[in-house]
Amino acid sequence: MTQPITFDAEGLASVGALAVPAGEGTVGAIIVVHEWWGLNDDIRQLCDRFAEAGYLALGIDVYGGQVATTPEHAMTLVNEMKTANAMKVVAGALRALQNHPRSNGKVGITGFCLGGGLAIAGACSVPGLACAVPFYGLPIRDFQTFSASTPPILGHYAGVDAHCDPERVKTVQAKANAAGCSFELHFYEGSHAFMRRADPTVYHPASEALAWSRTLEFCKPLLA
Repeated sequence: MTQPITFDAEGLASVGALAVPAGEGTVGAIIVVHEWWGLNDDIRQLCDRFAEAGYLALGIDVYGGQVATTPEHAMTLVNEMKTANAMKVVAGALRALQNHPRSNGKVGITGFCLGGGLAIAGACSVPGLACAVPFYGLPIRDFQTFSASTPPILGHYAGVDAHCDPERVKTVQAKANAAGCSFELHFYEGSHAFMRRADPTVYHPASEALAWSRTLEFCKPLLA
């Protein structure tokens, strides 16, 4: 079960949800960035799943404690959020995980929907991240600053997605690859948010299982 944690984000206190794997010894860590709904139970459960797989997992909150329950509220929160401020939270989470007594110092980042875009933005702008795994999200253009030093990225996207157009995703992948960044890309059956187990209108079990297995394989170097 996740536990609340407070960490410093460029001088501001930020609250997250930390899941710690069983056992002893040091392990790799993963920052988990929420969907447009905010840091809710779905994200906490994903942190628990990463912990069961052997990782420290920290779900961060880029909304300052707000959680949406309607699409209208979620859209308001998305529009109010500033990516630059979210990167301060990512950087603070990175430091908190690197300093955790169970951490081996290696930290990756993943995210879903809004969080998928912020995971890529973090890979491009927060030094020290070891890898990024975005799910069906892209950052704004100002944070698509790929280079040969950008950590490797594994992207999971729906083949048909009104919220995150596959052709736009391919364009961003090509931009990353042209800059010398490794960006591996996979498209799946189902629609946007196919990983969201709590929502039967979008959840696609086969796609979720495949994307999850690929994610754990990709993140294995964090555990070494």
